[in-house]
Amino acid sequence: MKQSYLAALVLAVAGGAVVPLAALGVPTPDQAVAIVFAPGVTFDDALGRVMAAGGLPLRAGAFGNVVVARSDRGDFAGNLQKQGAWLLLDPILAGCGDGRPSLGSSKGAP
Repeated sequence: MKQSYLAALVLAVAGGAVVPLAALGVPTPDQAVAIVFAPGVTFDDALGRVMAAGGLPLRAGAFGNVVVARSDRGDFAGNLQKQGAWLLLDPILAGCGDGRPSLGSSKGAP
């Protein structure tokens, strides 16, 4: 029983250390960010919200409510917040840099 509590404590501490490292402040223009919306937000809805905020979606994240995008607009982060974004994360540290093709790419293209 004590081992399960110890394992849970280790996971909580490790997770608590990683999220602040992955969280971004205001992204610089053209910096790719992983945008996390509330659970239950569909991928299509997340795409619409990113585009309404002035972003260019690059690829899907690990879950339907996560989109990797970029924008050259200085007000992108604020616009995302207005669209309901919960977090802006570094795509690599958030696990979104897994080599999946970007939106609009095809497997047959060179």
